[in-house]
Amino acid sequence: MRTILIDKIPSKNIIEVSSSAQYVFDPKLLKGQDVVEVEFLFNTPGVTSEIIALYSCDELSPVKLRTSARHVARSTSCNTVVRAVLRDNSLSDYLGKIKIEKTAIDTSSFLDDAVLVVGKGTHTRSDPILEIEANEVKASHGSTTGRVDESMLYYLESRGLTRNEAEGLIVRGFFESVLGNIKEASVKNYLEPLLGIGEK
Repeated sequence: MRTILIDKIPSKNIIEVSSSAQYVFDPKLLKGQDVVEVEFLFNTPGVTSEIIALYSCDELSPVKLRTSARHVARSTSCNTVVRAVLRDNSLSDYLGKIKIEKTAIDTSSFLDDAVLVVGKGTHTRSDPILEIEANEVKASHGSTTGRVDESMLYYLESRGLTRNEAEGLIVRGFFESVLGNIKEASVKNYLEPLLGIGEK
């Protein structure tokens, strides 16, 4: 499966998924727009896709993201994964939609959105939406928000790490669970410093 970096808004805000691929949002794109809205249109039978959005927010870089996986053809599959880290006074606003039209039988589509709060004064909104018009499909969505575990920070600090180093290690682990699934090493290496977990 090839990996495609989304570094600009597509024409008419639509990406037609005509072959199996992994789509990864460029964090620079997410922070550089008022709202980033992209529909992934599955109109070719049998294609498989992953949609990945990873970003770290601070006070000067709010993120407002809208994704939609719209299944029209039969036997398509999609897995949407969103991971966000919120630092002091930051904002994350995500709406993720799965729509399975009545023609898209034997389709599977899943959405997993998780937010890790490491700062104070943060604001987060996650809104997963599921619309199913077909029978014989598999679909689900989930959204979680949590803070950095203070007991884990204490443990890491007791092993000689500073608080910032301990937080950095936890953030790396949070992102790494998804980064490890990115097929193209050059894309993974590009993302790491933008997420605050690699060399800049």
